Amino acid sequence: MKTICWNIQIILLSLVLMSLVCACSLAKTKYYSLSGIDKSMIPYQIGDTVRYVDDKGDLVTLVASEIQEEWVPGEENEFTGKLHDVTEYRRVFLRSEQGASLFIQIEGGGEPRRSLRAVGLNSRSTLIYRVLYDSKGDFVEVVTWDNDVFAHKYYVYDKIWLNNHVYHDVAMYYGRHSQYKDTIQFYYNKSHGVLQMTENGKTLFTLDTVIFAGAR
Repeated sequence: MKTICWNIQIILLSLVLMSLVCACSLAKTKYYSLSGIDKSMIPYQIGDTVRYVDDKGDLVTLVASEIQEEWVPGEENEFTGKLHDVTEYRRVFLRSEQGASLFIQIEGGGEPRRSLRAVGLNSRSTLIYRVLYDSKGDFVEVVTWDNDVFAHKYYVYDKIWLNNHVYHDVAMYYGRHSQYKDTIQFYYNKSHGVLQMTENGKTLFTLDTVIFAGAR
C-alpha cells in the first residue's frame, strides 16, 4: 500500500514539475514590432498638409503635427507574472486650427492579416474605420461577418473616382451594426492616406489635396 501511495506521489510531483516547465517555457515575452512595411502603410509625415471637403462642402485643412510610437504591454502569464506579449504601436495625428483632428494607427503583429485604423473629424460611429493588409503591404479583400445584425466587408479596387480624382489601389471597408442603426464606409490608399469617410449615408469628408512637406 505504501508503495502504491509513493508511486502516486511521484506521479503527482512529476505532473507538477511538468506544469512548471511548460509554464516557464511559455513565459518568454513575445515582442511584436512594426516592420518597414507596416510603417509604409501611413504616408503622412510631420508637416504634411491635408485638405478635405466636409459634409457642408467646406474645406478643412489638417496638418500632420504629431507621431507617437510606443510599446503596449499585453496580458500577464498567470504562473510567472511575466507579460505574454508587448506590441509596438504607431499613431499619426493630423489637426486643424479649428480643433478638428484625425488619427491613423497601426500595430505590430505576428498575424498574416493586419489592421490599420482611423478615427477622426466629426465621426460619431459606434463602428471602427479600418482596412486590412498582409505582411507584404497588400490590401486584403474579405467578408469577415455578414448577418442581420453585423456586417464587416473589406474590398480592394484597382482604381476608383472620388471627388473628381482617380485613385489607384484603394481599400474600402463597409461596416454595419443594425442594433445601433449604424453604417460606415471608409476609403484608404497608401499614397494619399484617408480618402473618404461615410457615416449612415452621409459623407463626412472627402480628400481634396495632399501637400507633402518633403520628398517621399
